[in-house]
Formats: sequence, structure tokens, C-alpha cells
Amino acid sequence: MAKSVVSIFNHQLNDDVYRKYKSGEISEEFTRSYLHELYFKDPSKYISWAEQVISTDEEMKIVLYAPEYVKELANIAINKGEDFRQCYWQSIYVNCWAKEDVEHIIRELVNVKRFPEVLKIIGNNRDEVQLSDVEIVQILHKCMENFSAFNGRFDTYNFINILEGLDKSEDQNVIQLLIPIEFIMFRHLEHQMNVSNLRLSKEMSHNPELMIQLVEFANLAYDKSYEALETINENKKLFGECALYILRFGHNIVSFIDKEGNFDGNHMNQYIKRLYQLAKEKKRTEAINYVVGDILGDIPRDDNYPPQALCEIVEELNNDTIDRNIYLRIYNSRGVTGRAYNEGGKQERYIVSR
Repeated sequence: MAKSVVSIFNHQLNDDVYRKYKSGEISEEFTRSYLHELYFKDPSKYISWAEQVISTDEEMKIVLYAPEYVKELANIAINKGEDFRQCYWQSIYVNCWAKEDVEHIIRELVNVKRFPEVLKIIGNNRDEVQLSDVEIVQILHKCMENFSAFNGRFDTYNFINILEGLDKSEDQNVIQLLIPIEFIMFRHLEHQMNVSNLRLSKEMSHNPELMIQLVEFANLAYDKSYEALETINENKKLFGECALYILRFGHNIVSFIDKEGNFDGNHMNQYIKRLYQLAKEKKRTEAINYVVGDILGDIPRDDNYPPQALCEIVEELNNDTIDRNIYLRIYNSRGVTGRAYNEGGKQERYIVSR
């Protein structure tokens, strides 16, 4: 309806719409649509009219933010003071494919905590956005701090688009911020991407110290008085739940596959031995038996499985917990299947033979 009104009357009804909106006779939704169409009908004329309206009635901020992002209108809001600026960026509709001043738009939306829109803009314009990896990972960090802003509808698709670029970074400032983000978001990511590509997985695969830290966090969730302990920091509770989830369900979080795609038995041996050294120091040897069983149970099962190095370390460790967890990891690796009624149990027999 707004589009039709503008098409027929152009600017002739501006004063009427202005008065009726002020008196509550027409909705904000219609007024925004009307002003949006009016701007695109004649941008220069609209800007002149908006300047005139704001100069006489500062309550009519809607004339600035209704037509999406327009640099001239944004500058008017900025020049009017912080109240105008906040209202403008809190209220404006932003096209997620915006090209003009996109870095400025992102920073302003971050300031007013509109993180769902920020993720969409960065995710859809990842190659064009001229922000450093450090700036982007800092924005993701703020997204995590304001998770409630997503109202239960977290934009995993664009989040993953952004992560795929950041995971390739070798900047330690990026890595230090990225690891806790991926750690907390792991359960949102594992079903939609290959988690072995996460920076968290890469660091975990070459840093046994990080795995021990994960085990120590998970121990919080096992504490019998866990629910009643009001003294435990809220972040520690979150870390404990995330760590426990990763240790229980995080397949392939540690990988011993080299850059050429081959299994590296030497890397595996050094990693497991260092893990046990650290576990002994932290008095976590029993817990590490379960972890090692899961890690060894996730080693890829190709035609040459099991590799000789795996056989040797299983014999050397000679631990029932490890053996049982390798068995369970293989047994549960298939997932859910659907087959014809007369197909038989070939898949099950193959898994049993492993």
C-alpha cells in the first residue's frame, strides 16, 4: 500500500503522513515503508525534506533511519548527538549485502549490539570486508558475550563462513581468541562442518597441554556438589559443560593425519606419552585412559587399518579402559542407517570384524 501511495502521490502526502504518524493514526510499519519508498523515488528531494523535518521536530528520528543506510542521513544523526546516533543504529534496517561503508556499518552495529545483523553482513561479504582477522575475531568474541541477542536463533551458517577464513590464520592474537570461541560453540558446529578443520582441533592435535586443560574443565561437571556450588564462577560452569560434551561426543577432535593425508604414528606416540606425563602431574591418569581410548578409536579406518603404530601402542599401554573405548568408538562410528528390509546385516558384520 505504501508503495502504491508513493507511486500515485509522490511527495504530496508527506505532511499528512507526518501528522497522522505523530497522532498515532497510522502505524510505524506503514510509515517506515512509505518513507523508504519515498527516498528511492527521489533521494535528493527526500534528504532535503528530512533535514527540514528534523530541524523543526527532533522526535521524528524515523525520517533518518527508515530508508535503510544512507550516508547523508547517518551524518545528520551523528551531528545531532549521541541520542540520535544510538536511535539511528538501533532502528535502521541494514541490507546484509550492503557494499557502501560496510566496515563503518559493522562497527556501528557492534556498538549497539546488533550481532545477528553483524554476522550476516560479514558472512555474506567476507571477501569484500576490509577488516583485519583480529578485528573480526574480536567481533565474534563479543557475539559470544551477548549470545542472548540472538533469541535462540543463532546464525550458524554465517558463523561457519567466517570461521573458515579465521581458521587458516597463523596470527597468535587471532588463535588465542579463536580457541575459546570454537570451544564454547563446538556443539553448534560439529554437525555442520568438519570439526577437524577447526583451529581448536589443530591446536588440540599438537598441544597435549590443551587436552589436559579440557579434562580439568570437564571434572567440574563430574563434581557431586556441582549443581549446589554457588561459588563456582559461571564461566567455569559453562567451560565444564562444554569440555564434557567435547570429550564425550567430539569425534576426530585430535588427529594424527599429516599434511599429505597419511597417518603419522610417530606423532601419535609422542602425543600419547606426553599426555600421560601431564596426567600423572595433574593426578588425572584414570580420566586420561578414557580420553586416549577415544582418540585411538577415532583413527581413520582405511584398507590398511589398523596401522602398525596403533597396534604397538595398544599392546604397550595394555589397559582395559582404553581397549573398551576403542571398541565403543568403532562400534558407534556408523551412526543411523536406513536400508531395504532384505538387505541383511553386512554393515554390522563389517563393524564387528573391526
